Amino acid sequence: MVKQSRGLIVKHGNKIWPGFGVNPAPVLLRSGENDYLLGHPEPPAGFKKVKGKPNLHVKEGHLLPRPAATVHLVDGTWSVVMPAREEFIGWVRDETGNPNFQLSKADYLQTLIHESFHAHQISTLGGPEGVPTFGFSGLAGALQKQLREGGWWGGRASKIGELLVRGLNADDLSRVRNLVNRALNLTENGSKTLTSAVLSFEDHIQWLEGTARYAGTRTIMETYGNDSGPEEKIDLQPPSRVKSNLLNQLTSPLSGPTPVRDRLATMGTVKAMILDRLYPGWKKDFLSDVRSLDKILKTGTSVPEPLLDFPITKVKLNEMPIIVGLANNPGRKSHGLQHVADLEPLDGMVFPFNEETKSAFWMKDTKISLQIGFFDSNGKLLDNVTMDPCNFNDCPSYAPDQQFKYVLELPADSEIQLDDLSIYPGQLVLSTSE
Repeated sequence: MVKQSRGLIVKHGNKIWPGFGVNPAPVLLRSGENDYLLGHPEPPAGFKKVKGKPNLHVKEGHLLPRPAATVHLVDGTWSVVMPAREEFIGWVRDETGNPNFQLSKADYLQTLIHESFHAHQISTLGGPEGVPTFGFSGLAGALQKQLREGGWWGGRASKIGELLVRGLNADDLSRVRNLVNRALNLTENGSKTLTSAVLSFEDHIQWLEGTARYAGTRTIMETYGNDSGPEEKIDLQPPSRVKSNLLNQLTSPLSGPTPVRDRLATMGTVKAMILDRLYPGWKKDFLSDVRSLDKILKTGTSVPEPLLDFPITKVKLNEMPIIVGLANNPGRKSHGLQHVADLEPLDGMVFPFNEETKSAFWMKDTKISLQIGFFDSNGKLLDNVTMDPCNFNDCPSYAPDQQFKYVLELPADSEIQLDDLSIYPGQLVLSTSE
């Protein structure tokens, strides 16, 4: 199952998270009296090759003094540390005093992927010290005990969770944005009464654990029904059931040994799934330009009213990052920037096409003058022109002589001028990962 988890990361990881599918983290498996190390580039002293098993090493005894599901630095490489499934079950039963605890093969597989994503996070950030705390510096255990016993925190979390559930299930993006904004407002209102320690702890756990649970959940959902899924027969639930189980966790009463941490992790997972709809490409710079999930969601919900049903994304124009509306279906392409009097806080709009085209653009019912740039499949600027508003039926059309793949529209008075780019490479890079 360890081998299978790494195979699934290679297959689906880059689709789920940019870079996650490249060189999955080694796994140190604790089983019986031995440690098994799979996928490590330079196994430490004491590990011997297992005959007939490429890339697998074994040693007697254990590197860690006790079982754990965690990430550990093994001879310079951040690696996943896991007990074998039956030992994992026994360890949790002993730790929690719950003799009925079970862990299915599917859940164990998801846990392996979850911890592998932690290894990816920590490696990318240069070590645990790079993980953002958002200002939290207290004792996590004591704070969680206080929140669990207070009662009020669980009620607040359930109200926010209910709004997020409805937001993820909403059909149109305008409805998603409305519900998410209500959830964010509920969080912000709490900031007037909650301590900074509580708010920073919430941001920290949602950022760290929420995204790792998201990676594990999405990988399992991608694997279902896939012919190249796990080698060992594992009863995976259909994606709809996985999603339903996840959402139920947001509105059910707090339970388990770490209910506050678990609720925040689930909340972060659902926020990440909502961002996939509102803000394709949000993960591209997540580990380098560190912001809380709530701040990223705030960006994803902040669009002009006529564009409430448009997702947004980040593109780069000559290495300059800009936030744009994404006209990624026929209806959105037809609507474009009609009726938009002020684009703030967006910089413009991108029209991606599935294949090169010579489709013409016009300015009927637009309210502001626009620059329009036509780019080829490599993001090279082919042509650009300034277009003025038109309120008549017989409006002029604009199209270059060459076929193009992407179109970028910017306000005519933008600080970014496409005319200035014509003497440079003019590269347009879409940062979407979906």
